[in-house]
Amino acid sequence: MRKLSVLAAALLVAPAVSQAATLEDLLVEKGVITKAEAAAAGGASGKVYYNGGTRFDFPDSGFTMKVNLTLQERYTFTDNDDGIENTSSFSTEKARLTISGTALNEEFSYYVKTDFVGGENEDGSKSHELQDAHITWHACDAAWVRMGQWKTGIGRQFVNSDETAQFAEKAIATDEFALGRQQGLGVGGDMDSLSWMAAVYNGHSIGEGQNAEGVDTNHTAVVNLRYSMGEIDPKVEGDIDNTGDHAFTVGAAYAYEENDVGAVDEAEVDTINVDVMYKYQGFSLAAEYYDRTVDIGTDVDTDGFYAQAGYFLNEDWELAARYSMISYDDSEELDESEEWAGGVNYYWWKHQLKAQINYYALTDEDQSGNEVNTDKWMLQLSSWF
Repeated sequence: MRKLSVLAAALLVAPAVSQAATLEDLLVEKGVITKAEAAAAGGASGKVYYNGGTRFDFPDSGFTMKVNLTLQERYTFTDNDDGIENTSSFSTEKARLTISGTALNEEFSYYVKTDFVGGENEDGSKSHELQDAHITWHACDAAWVRMGQWKTGIGRQFVNSDETAQFAEKAIATDEFALGRQQGLGVGGDMDSLSWMAAVYNGHSIGEGQNAEGVDTNHTAVVNLRYSMGEIDPKVEGDIDNTGDHAFTVGAAYAYEENDVGAVDEAEVDTINVDVMYKYQGFSLAAEYYDRTVDIGTDVDTDGFYAQAGYFLNEDWELAARYSMISYDDSEELDESEEWAGGVNYYWWKHQLKAQINYYALTDEDQSGNEVNTDKWMLQLSSWF
């Protein structure tokens, strides 16, 4: 009887089988068979194919691996304010190798990302840098546990995949408030339209940070909560898939840090971040607000935001615009920073192969009202295979 049920289900879902999903995958998704039964049905031989990366599947051992290569080649002309020399520069911004996959029939997953030009030496040259490395135990469909190094959860645009960004550079507000990558332990889960994560990291005391061990007993704690409606991926900017129905995602994050910064015994830092993103038929709108309070005996508050929009003229061409601002409280140097940005993007193969032409107008104003203006023109060719 069970064989007859499986056969009937197979006939029902067979027309939907595509390169991205095997028949066994669809049967598992519909609850007809288990992952272990699907692995046995797949036979002992492995297979190699492309789907968002080069994939290696070994059903007999329940092991998979995906390999991605990211290249971003950039030309930048910087028109600095009077008294500062202009620059014209070619650069390799990213040369990344990413290896990810699953083990024990997706009970565990792993992720490693390294950038051959991600680090910066004292002389300004670039060098190899480990960016992400973590193992995740998927305890059940609704919860997981992760240990390793990854992007902390402040700033959807920061957590967003760099390969799927709408602009070549992130907003100045995102760069200011993001907590970077850190090593830690996190738990999270997905329940229908709701996702959450709570994590603890080494922190930002002197000597800590990316690829560094903890030097004290203080840690950074981050909590994330997100609700999404419709066909939307929070990690992908721009409506590259021409979403047919209204779709949006809204998120909130909070981080608490106690760091030894040298000048004082401890600096307590509270960071709040909220964001929203909307997509519909080629149009996209994204915005984020940040607020950071640093307690070093007295409170120093800094806040900022950005708003970003894009529209696809057709499946190949996209126009994008952005405004970002940071307001500094009691800063000895800056009072406010502004960014106006515009872009034209051309997609040969969605985010896998694209060109971005961006213009940035940057203004830094000090406490005396003096301004420093910088204009940047940028051409970036990006591939992600």
